[in-house]
Amino acid sequence: MNKDYRLFFAASCFALATALAGTGSAQAQAVVGAAAVPQTAEVDDSAGRIGDIVVTARRREERLQDTPVAVTALTGAALAQRGVTDITQVAQFAPSVNIGAAARSNGNSTQASIFIRGIGQLDWTLTTEPGVGLYVDGIYVARSVGALLDFVDIDRVEVLRGPQGTLFGKNAVGGAMNIVTRRPGNEFGGSVEATYGRFNRIDMKASVDLPISETLKSRFSIASLNRDGYQDLPLLNGKAGGYKRLAGKGAISWEPSTDFTLDLSADFLRARDDSTASSIVEIGDCVAINPCGPFVATFNAQQRAAGRPEYLASSYIPSSINTSFAGFGNYSNTDVIGTSAIATLKLSPTVTLKSLTGYRTLDAHFALDGDGSPLTVVQTEDLYDQKQFSEELQLAGSAFDNRLNFLVGGYYFRETGNNINLVTFNSGFRDFLFPGVFSDPTFPFQSGGKIRNTTWAGFTQNTLKIAEGLSVTAGLRYSWEKKEFDPDQYAFEARRRGIGLLPQFNGALRWLDPLVPRGSVDQTISDWSPKASVEYKWAPDILTYASYSEGYKSGGFAQRIMPGRNVVVNGVNQPNPVPAFGPEKVAVYEAGFKSTLFDKRLRLNLAAFYTDYSDIQVNFFDGIATRPQNAGDGRIKGFEAEAEATPFDGSRLNAAVSYTDAKLTRLDPGAQGVTLATKLPYVSKWQLSGGASQDLPLADWGRISFRGDVSYRSAYSPDIENAPVLRQRGYTIVNVSATLLPEEERWSLQAGARNLTNKRFIQGGLADPAGLGQTSASFSVGAEWYVTARFRFN
Repeated sequence: MNKDYRLFFAASCFALATALAGTGSAQAQAVVGAAAVPQTAEVDDSAGRIGDIVVTARRREERLQDTPVAVTALTGAALAQRGVTDITQVAQFAPSVNIGAAARSNGNSTQASIFIRGIGQLDWTLTTEPGVGLYVDGIYVARSVGALLDFVDIDRVEVLRGPQGTLFGKNAVGGAMNIVTRRPGNEFGGSVEATYGRFNRIDMKASVDLPISETLKSRFSIASLNRDGYQDLPLLNGKAGGYKRLAGKGAISWEPSTDFTLDLSADFLRARDDSTASSIVEIGDCVAINPCGPFVATFNAQQRAAGRPEYLASSYIPSSINTSFAGFGNYSNTDVIGTSAIATLKLSPTVTLKSLTGYRTLDAHFALDGDGSPLTVVQTEDLYDQKQFSEELQLAGSAFDNRLNFLVGGYYFRETGNNINLVTFNSGFRDFLFPGVFSDPTFPFQSGGKIRNTTWAGFTQNTLKIAEGLSVTAGLRYSWEKKEFDPDQYAFEARRRGIGLLPQFNGALRWLDPLVPRGSVDQTISDWSPKASVEYKWAPDILTYASYSEGYKSGGFAQRIMPGRNVVVNGVNQPNPVPAFGPEKVAVYEAGFKSTLFDKRLRLNLAAFYTDYSDIQVNFFDGIATRPQNAGDGRIKGFEAEAEATPFDGSRLNAAVSYTDAKLTRLDPGAQGVTLATKLPYVSKWQLSGGASQDLPLADWGRISFRGDVSYRSAYSPDIENAPVLRQRGYTIVNVSATLLPEEERWSLQAGARNLTNKRFIQGGLADPAGLGQTSASFSVGAEWYVTARFRFN
């Protein structure tokens, strides 16, 4: 390949990205960058062939191309070259994946709502569960709050599509994401990195390998991550959307013999961020063609009578999404600590026993002005803490001259937590529920409670080679869990008008009286999750497979239980018991094709799937609060394709496409807020991405690497209500970068831009025109540029 053609190809990387740029943006909250000087290829050899990526999708290390599972794997070097700063941006490169950074606006800046193949979870409360399992070095991360963890050293990110119930357990109905960090190295060395970018972004990272002896090694990493906000808050004299974080990780690896390894690690995150950037996009104006909700109508009547401002669209919907008239909140504090111990013992040349022990804590305090105005219409503040412990044992090995690969294991998980959700509503809300009872101008209210969750599971998965190239796999997991919830709901208003009898509470409601019965509610769930597949290798680098797999997402309870709902017990009105919802299930049929062709210069992977989706959990807004329910059944079908090629020395092309068709097929009789025409949240029918990179040698000095990426996502709704004002139209994201590396590659200088066309897409929102009378949305950050310098030492 001559020099002129290489120059043309490098320029084309930028030209292609710019030409295809209709719109675009990059989600940004938490960084998962790599701290080493990046390589332009993943593991390519000197002849320009595509290298192998090792994954653990089946709980053992094997080549990506030998794994009969739909997997996207991105190495730390690939993430660094693309300028990826958080796990939400992985959705730009992985088909059938959508990750919302603020799916249900609550103000928390570290919340991640992950959806794969149309399955996930909008809610973030302790009484609900995610629909995609998130793992760090094989340890389960149970909560979506705090899930945008800031990592310094990333070896790779694995995205597993489809249910992973047999090997990963509950809450992996959509799939799983496994973030694998770097292990300590054998030699002393490390790296430092500094980034400056738009919105006064200042990131500093450092990592170092410190071998202690031949058998004891250590690695330590730390990162300081800072960025100003991108939404003006004139009434608070501040900005929303910024962050100030400190993250770190330490790892120790002990290998006293060839038969035993012990890996210990600890990581932490201290985030002192702004609230997520949220804007009011619609307010009912109390006119005949668009009446506002009953609470706001009552509130506005009170405001008019007192000569105070009303809550109207003309006053409080900003002319730009870069401004909010919020008068409360704007903070999101999150502290995460994680520890793990992974011990591996080789019992024989073919049998290994492995123990994975994890303990994590999460403490968060965050707030949001839900009405986006200086008036008190709805304001929320959350105190959120959670602790989890997990232990997993795996016995893995081979038998019958390696014709059988087996895995048998057991799993224990224990979780406790407490979420105090403080909500201040307007007086119109109060008087609508409690006419003539209270007299304070606002209605402070507490919901939430404590949880205690316990899970036991046993599992096995075995692959038998029955003929040359032909293998069958069978797996089964049994899970048992008990979920307990202590609801904790009170009204905090001191002044009352007289006695104020409320029939639904059989007497006078006094200050600090519980609004739901004191005590504990519990739910016991058991599930069998099978998997079966057949795989055939037509050649060493060509694999086809067909599989059937099941998974389940745990049930739970409604945390937001508002007064006014009552039941009749023995002819007497009683407070409504805590509403519960059951688990949801998926059964997926999948066929796939994996290949590495043309002397390993092309990698092409295909998958097609059909999902039976039953007892679907959806969150609906009933005009007072968001509540989960089992809405009915559905089906999801589609296909995915991923390709990667190295057509010339120093060049790399990649492309991906996915098609997802999701619909409801049956509704439960009591389902509210949904119809058969309702579109499931965060489902884009089409997702496409493409990228190109080219290395250009600079005489004997070094090289410069150019990279361009384009991704497109078709329209989707971020809410189950399918509010028209929240529906996000299709958009395109464009990113480019250039990296300068000397011949010895001890340092590098990278300049890049994300979201060249400054697309501001909706990440999440909440619509309640018939209740609170307004709709809010959280928008992504706009265009960003950055410059990064890296230095490696040894």
